[in-house]
Amino acid sequence: MKKQVGVTLKSFITGTILTIILSIMDPYIVLVNNTQGFTFDFIAAGALVIFFIFVGLINVLTGLINKKYALSGPELIVVYIMLVIASAIPTKGLVGHLISILSSSYYFATPANQWAEKIVSHIPSWLAPTNPEVHKYLYEGLSKGMKIPWGVWIIPMLSWILLMIVIYSVSLGILVVLRKQWIVNERLIFPLTVIPLEIIREEERAENSLIKPFYKNKLMWLGFIIAFLFMSWNALSRILYFIPPINLGRWYLIFRNTTAIGLSFSFVVIGFTYFINLDVAFSFWFFYLLSKVFIGLCSITGFGLKGQMAPFEEGQLPSVTQLCMGALIMLVLYGAWTGRKHIKNVLKKALTNDNSIDDSDEIMSYRTALIVIFIGIIFITVWMKLTGLSLIISPYFIFILFIIFIAMSRIMAEGGFGFGKPPSMPMSYLTHTVPTSMLDNSGLTSLALTTPYAGDIRTTFMTSAIHGLKIVERGSLAVKPIALVMIAAAVISMVTSIITTIHIAYTYGGASLENSGWLFNGYPQLIWSYVSVKVDNPTGIFHVLERWLWAGIGALIMFFLMFMHHRFIWWPIHYIGFPIVGSYLFNHAWLCIFIGWFIKAIILKYGGIKIYQKLKPFFLGLILGQLCCAFFWSIIFYFANIRTGTNIWVGLP
Repeated sequence: MKKQVGVTLKSFITGTILTIILSIMDPYIVLVNNTQGFTFDFIAAGALVIFFIFVGLINVLTGLINKKYALSGPELIVVYIMLVIASAIPTKGLVGHLISILSSSYYFATPANQWAEKIVSHIPSWLAPTNPEVHKYLYEGLSKGMKIPWGVWIIPMLSWILLMIVIYSVSLGILVVLRKQWIVNERLIFPLTVIPLEIIREEERAENSLIKPFYKNKLMWLGFIIAFLFMSWNALSRILYFIPPINLGRWYLIFRNTTAIGLSFSFVVIGFTYFINLDVAFSFWFFYLLSKVFIGLCSITGFGLKGQMAPFEEGQLPSVTQLCMGALIMLVLYGAWTGRKHIKNVLKKALTNDNSIDDSDEIMSYRTALIVIFIGIIFITVWMKLTGLSLIISPYFIFILFIIFIAMSRIMAEGGFGFGKPPSMPMSYLTHTVPTSMLDNSGLTSLALTTPYAGDIRTTFMTSAIHGLKIVERGSLAVKPIALVMIAAAVISMVTSIITTIHIAYTYGGASLENSGWLFNGYPQLIWSYVSVKVDNPTGIFHVLERWLWAGIGALIMFFLMFMHHRFIWWPIHYIGFPIVGSYLFNHAWLCIFIGWFIKAIILKYGGIKIYQKLKPFFLGLILGQLCCAFFWSIIFYFANIRTGTNIWVGLP
């Protein structure tokens, strides 16, 4: 089958413009407008909304003026790929955390906390500006007549952009190794690709029609209107104070008030769950409820690991964190064992150029991919050494980093309702599984500086990229230029987001941004306070061994679940929910997953596959209705200078 050309000058320029718009828009919405961002989660809400509007309105109007200027289906795929890559970078994806973590260590340093000696002195000058005044004005805003000190940020930001290009390139190399196993051999369903593929789907015998059939579907618009109007009520409650808001989430305490369980409502989660396999959806809500029983019993009896939770550790108890982290590692290792034949072929092709093994469908050859991975890992190791982490610990950090990236990409590919967090992040996991005698002040500071791209992980470049590759495969596009397009989109988004975020901080004062004050206050102080505590209170070997034991138990449970699922067709419990069930996002998601699972089960049982297929547009409309509602009111609130936030979830809080 002949591959279609999607990477054209027209598609790349369009994708660049939309990427820049997204990368400017999201920091303003989050930091200035005090509204939930559109690049927070794996659903890539900003990409979906902008793409939906562009294909249904702007591309149509352009085609009416002159049809040759309208983008074709393959070109639209390239535009979406650039947008979904960009969705992993602004605010929580990378840049918001990056700017705040670099400045906060200087700004919040006092004689009392001794951060100047414990932390600041260990940050290399090429990673952050060293002048305290630079950070003072970033947090407090510039005085009248002062100019933003762009010059002092150039070298640090170029250094970070270089690191991220390497990490993203390694991620693409790993995906080249895994793509065929996941997409062709295992046929993972990639629920998050349903909307963009439906948006660009052509009518039969009407190729390249301007108005796509998706926009003509009445069921889609019915779902859209229901979600849009329902969610608009909360936005109106912020303008018209006599309108009471709808409480979309409640908390209840169980097990003698030791354990919190959430009940929340989201059209987005219900909608995406409709496209997830029933056993996968069951796994999510089943393991969530099971985890609450376990947490409750441990809280009452005192059973389990002792100690405090580290930053961005999920699960409420250290025992749950370690169980889930062990399961996450096993998910990747067992998956590698399952795909060992394919991985063997990859190595054989890379080393011997065996003509019987075809890698022409990959964005780079297997040999190139392995070279990129090898050089990239060496680069990251050297980087970590230069920033203070020992050469002994660096490989362990890199292993955990990419285990998390691969696992979250796999979970979203197989059970992608769009939300979730790993049980821990590399910094926290290392400080619990390595004696801190091996991590001096420089090492701990180096790990803290990894948190912008490996801390509050709700989206990743790798996850966006593998979904982009799935869409490329479905669209039968020529693949070779795609890797460069993805890296270009990432660089464009990084540069735009960095400039925008720095400008906002110096203009408004970082300390006053966001109602919650999370990005510039809560998050960096949480990280640096943890580093300070670890410097003063080293982790002992018994503490480490306990956590290895619990992680090992979690890995064994995951091995059993995966073994039973792959070997016995009658086994009812899918394994995919276990590793991330401790995520606090599941407190808000589990009920909606249950509702979506129940609705799908009833439809399939009594209506059959025909009714299930017919109702797909309605559930896609529910998703887009809530996302577009949040987008619409965010824009209205910004231009109306209303800084209270819209009170509309972009999926989940």
